[in-house]
Amino acid sequence: LTVSTGYVVRVLQAVQSSTGAAFPNPYFLSFRTASAVDNTALTVLGVNPAASATSVSRSTAVTVGFSKDMNPATITTSTITLSGGIGGIVGTVTYNSGNRSATFSPTTLLAANTAYTVTIVSGGSGVKDVAGNQLGTDFTSSFTTTSSADATQPTVSFSNADNFGVAVTFSEQVKSGNGP
Repeated sequence: LTVSTGYVVRVLQAVQSSTGAAFPNPYFLSFRTASAVDNTALTVLGVNPAASATSVSRSTAVTVGFSKDMNPATITTSTITLSGGIGGIVGTVTYNSGNRSATFSPTTLLAANTAYTVTIVSGGSGVKDVAGNQLGTDFTSSFTTTSSADATQPTVSFSNADNFGVAVTFSEQVKSGNGP
């Protein structure tokens, strides 16, 4: 849409449901786009595991929260990396637009008692928001894994379901999909 421009969305009574029921009244929505292009700096709001955390589970995934809606095409294993021990860690990266977070999930169990660093790449080849704004500088955060394997089994601490969805909360972080 063009900046500083007024728009009207109009839904006419000719609209019908899939069963043929007519829309009861015309509907109008008026709005105006912002007067400036978005050039607000993109920032990292937080990371989990937290910076300098110790005794982190060896099966952890790293989640990073951003200040703005991100361009999912820029959220890749080249722009969000995990390194430690003997070098780069192989994994997958996913982006959740609902909470503006990206998750790096290692494909193997992390080494025990080892320091790891997550890096979010800035600049032209790094992460960008939907307006194309770049991260100002590379973001890094480090954590250290526990010296032993996690032997505590997770439990369900809360669950709820209705016609619209299912919610389950576990006693500890659990893996969903591919990962160690």
